[in-house]
Order: sequence, then structure tokens, then C-alpha cells
Amino acid sequence: MRNRLDSWDNYTYGIKSLYGQSPVRFLQLLSERMREDVLELMRKRQCLARKQGHGSYPELVLWSEDLRLESVRTLLLDQIRKNLPVVTALVKGYGITWSSWTGDLVSVGYHSKMDYARLVSLILQRLGFDRLNAAISIVVKDQPIAGYVGILSVPDDVRILLRPVNNLKQELTLYHELGHAIAHALNKEKGIFKTWTSAYDEAMATVIERIAALIVLDNAQEKRAQDLWILEETRCATSALFELDLWEQPQAAKDLYLKYYGAWNIEVASADVWAADSFRSIDPVYIQNYVIAAYVADRTVEFLRHKYEDKFSEWGRWLVKNYYADGRRRSLADKFAAVGDLL
Repeated sequence: MRNRLDSWDNYTYGIKSLYGQSPVRFLQLLSERMREDVLELMRKRQCLARKQGHGSYPELVLWSEDLRLESVRTLLLDQIRKNLPVVTALVKGYGITWSSWTGDLVSVGYHSKMDYARLVSLILQRLGFDRLNAAISIVVKDQPIAGYVGILSVPDDVRILLRPVNNLKQELTLYHELGHAIAHALNKEKGIFKTWTSAYDEAMATVIERIAALIVLDNAQEKRAQDLWILEETRCATSALFELDLWEQPQAAKDLYLKYYGAWNIEVASADVWAADSFRSIDPVYIQNYVIAAYVADRTVEFLRHKYEDKFSEWGRWLVKNYYADGRRRSLADKFAAVGDLL
């Protein structure tokens, strides 16, 4: 539930002047210290996965989500093939570099001096979820993680911890975290069925992120949000493909990093930073969930728009019935079957 899609933002948050090092140099030094530990973690995870009868640790993780490795890989490759021409145009148009990443793209066009509670209340009201105003609270605090949801008690105490909003990406993070909170607060199951898988959790967050943008953003803001989404989805797909190959060829980490990130027509300042990415150590085989989530969200919104037009309260009823109410009793693929095929 932590939103850490912008690795530069999170890794350099609060450390830009640490020891007088530039962010890139800091990450190089950090990665150098972490590299052998990350590789050792990978070896141990591979060993444990194979002892349980799986070909690799990625296969084990995806099996637990009712997903197949090759199907996920195909989705990642399709997403990159489809979006890379658009992404390279955005990179050129916005002047994006490897180290600054989205830069000015995210710094304008958001609801400045925003009233978090008012916007959240508006979204809940339009979806027919007014009753959740009492259950979902927002804590705004200057802290490294962009956003996090803590479930203290379902369904009556679900809290969003949020970094102060000062750009459009952080505003979208608020709506993403609201999606996590809604999915947990409207889960009517008990016991193990009240839990969630990572792919389901990120998909539900992204569904609301997309819907909230339709409700609260104007046309210019929504266009900029679309640009952000396509950039982040493609970067997540790039990161995920790099990671899947890394599990097979850990000794070729730097070559693989340059292979995948070099396709962006951005000069890669250093491939030595790969081990400092927390998706390689703390949350391995997780980042593909954001790509799966975008696939589910975009098609769900298209489906609901066609079925109910702009009657958002009908969207809310459909989401409760088909996605939220039965929690983990059905897999994400089973839930999504009402919209289309998932992998």
C-alpha cells in the first residue's frame, strides 16, 4: 500500500545534500554497499521457492496471485511496445532526464492549498460511499513515503498517511491511497477472506485513482495525469522486466539495466544504482502489480463509462458488488471476468 512509484523522489527525499553527495552519487554508494546482500537475498529466495516445487521465486509469487509468469511477461512487453513511442515523445516534450525524471511535469496543475477532506468527501459522495467519511481519515505528515494506508479496524478505522501535496503526482497519490482505503472499508468478509493479494490491492487503488481524476480534475489536469500515468506504467513495466531477467541472470545486472532503461532514449547516468532500488530487496517481484493494476483500472473505467455513462453512484454499486464485498473469496482474475480476460 506504499506508493513508491517515483524511485528518484523517494530515494532522494531528504538526502539530497547528505554527506555533500549528489543524488546519483549517493545511490551509487548505497547500491555498492547493498549489492552483495541483495544478490544473497535473491539466492535464498530462489532456493526456498524451488524447495516448494516452483521453478523460481517469481513463479512462486505470481502463483500465489493466480497468475502465470509468462502471461505477466507478455503483458509487460505489450505495454512497453504500445507505449514506448508515446513515452519517448513525452520525454522529449517535457525535457525529462534519467535523474530528474518527471521534473516540471508534476510541479504544476494540481489543486494548490487543497482541502484534502473536502475532495475525498466529494469523491465518496459521487460514488455513493458517503458512509465511509466516518471510517476513513487522513493524516498529513512530512515523511519519506508518498502515501500509505493503515487498516486499524475494518470497516470503521482505515487511515491514510500522506505526504503534503505539492504537485499533481502527489495529488494522484492521495486518490490512489483512497482506493486502497475504500477497498478495505467495503470488504464484507471475515477471517482470511478479509485479506488481499498485492495485485488486487494495487488494482483497486488504481481504479479509484482513475475515477477520482474524472470527478475532480479539469481537462488540462486530466491530460497531464494521463501523461504521468503512461510514463509511470511504462517505467514500472521496464523495472519489472529488468527484474524478471535479473532473477535468471543476476551476474548480468548492469548489462540488463542498460538494455531495458536504454530503450527510453534517455542517457543513463549510472547502471550501478540498480541494487539500491527497494523493489529489488524489500519488495521483490512486486512492481509488476502496478502495470496489472493499470490494465485492470483502464478497462474497468471504460466498461463502467459505457454501461452507466456519468452516473457515478451506479459505478459505486457495481464496484461494491463485483470487486469489494467478497474480499479475497475470489481472485482478481475472477472479479475482472465481468469486464474482460486478465492475463
